[in-house]
Amino acid sequence: MASLGLQGLDVLALPLSAIVRLAPWKAGLATSLGPSLLIAIAAMVLAWFAARSATMTIAWVLTSLAMAGVGLTLAASGHAATAPPQWLTRSSLFLHGIGVAYWAGALAPLAVMARRRKDTLPQVLHRFSSAAMPIVGCTGADRSCARRDPA
Repeated sequence: MASLGLQGLDVLALPLSAIVRLAPWKAGLATSLGPSLLIAIAAMVLAWFAARSATMTIAWVLTSLAMAGVGLTLAASGHAATAPPQWLTRSSLFLHGIGVAYWAGALAPLAVMARRRKDTLPQVLHRFSSAAMPIVGCTGADRSCARRDPA
């Protein structure tokens, strides 16, 4: 949240002491960070409800929406999201965000499985890696190549 006010201070070239005024917050909300932050908040709310869902189906739907929110958050703002070609950059960031959310979200359960020395850990790691690594790797490599090639 603080980043929104700090963004506004930067846009308006105001000192840090002006953070208590409304103007920097409005200015920050008017930048691409504003919608991105609102999407991120919505994704966190969806994830919170998913964790408290009564059924696995509801949890799965809410979790999927929350992960899409992570992708949308990245695709909505920042210099990487505005680099040409827009259709490729935003699509790649969207997929990259979903892949990173999937990867990061699975680390704690995988660590618990490893600590408990579950026999199923190798199969779970294989399934996890075969899903997460191509998405994160390909979209990350895509962004790396796009940054190196200005054309």
